[in-house]
Amino acid sequence: MEWLVEMGQWENEWEELVRGMLESEGKGDSDWGDGGWEEGPEGVEEMLVRKVEADDKKDMERAMNLTMIWSEEKELWEKERKERKHLKNLEKLARKKGAILKKT
Repeated sequence: MEWLVEMGQWENEWEELVRGMLESEGKGDSDWGDGGWEEGPEGVEEMLVRKVEADDKKDMERAMNLTMIWSEEKELWEKERKERKHLKNLEKLARKKGAILKKT
């Protein structure tokens, strides 16, 4: 964690250098950089953990929704399959009856 604080200090120094150059060029009103790089990398880590947890929660909700959709689709497919099989059997029966009537 110390290396994050050190990196934050370097970033602050860099922003100060750039801000000084902008001011010397007459662009002192620039909102470039806001500093605060070294102020709490722990806070950033906590924020990342919260975001990852929120993403995990969303992923779980999506998975549950997809599972529910899959189950509904499977039920519909089975129902349609039974209907198709029933229609096929009715057609076979009609053909058999037609063949019997032609023989008599």
